[in-house]
Amino acid sequence: MSDHISVTSTGDALRQALAPLGFTEIEAQAYGALLARPDQTGYRLAQAIGKGQPSVYAALTGLEAKGAVSATGQSPRTYRAAPPAELLARLRARQDRQFEEAARLLERIAAPPPAGAVTQMTDPDQIFARAEAMIGRAREMLIWEMSGGPVAALRPALVAATARGVRSSGLVLRAEDVVEGSTCIVSPVGDKVATVWPVAPLILVADGREALVAGVPLATGGREGEALWTDNLFLSVVLHNALASDLLLHRDASPDWVGPNRALFDAHPPGFREFIAQPE
Repeated sequence: MSDHISVTSTGDALRQALAPLGFTEIEAQAYGALLARPDQTGYRLAQAIGKGQPSVYAALTGLEAKGAVSATGQSPRTYRAAPPAELLARLRARQDRQFEEAARLLERIAAPPPAGAVTQMTDPDQIFARAEAMIGRAREMLIWEMSGGPVAALRPALVAATARGVRSSGLVLRAEDVVEGSTCIVSPVGDKVATVWPVAPLILVADGREALVAGVPLATGGREGEALWTDNLFLSVVLHNALASDLLLHRDASPDWVGPNRALFDAHPPGFREFIAQPE
């Protein structure tokens, strides 16, 4: 059975899919119609999509410029849609070049951030982008605590960093979060921690020079995260040392370990109890 579907049944979806790629509404309709039925004249195409001939011919000119359609040299001219994979590959390559050109221009314009800055972020995509950039900038060492979604998002960057010689050590909650190439400590109380924390922690220090402390939503759906990034050397070094100590504590802990707070104070601090909504 063929999985071919009609253009009319996907008109709105087609327009929405192609609009971000620079297609006008009529261009999207015309491309879809030619994809479903090649070798149409402009006159027949106008009839098929219910648009005036001047608008359709203008759309065809735009589509030819995008490489989305080609025309025969015969009279009357007929048009054929480029194969979707070929078109999308060309558009992706063009978009990549545009991003590279924009990045070069913006880098020349942007003033360097003040040293010792502290930046707050709430958008999860921005948080992950900053973490990935930090990993890319690291030259000697990375230390981190994360599991679940953050590990899945940042695993390729961490693997690439260790491949170029960066030493990486991390604390994870479950064995499936271990990242190849990194020295990972699986917390003996990871399952307990995962059921208590209302967010997925993402704590990362690169070279003891910049640090990110973040909590991202456990599920997608547009919810905000919480994050602070800094390149303050004092704060970054303090957090690096704190993470190193935490990794060693978890490495040497037994499965019935109660954690450092209960070992020291026989209780979690009030702020942590509020954070996890634990009753007094």
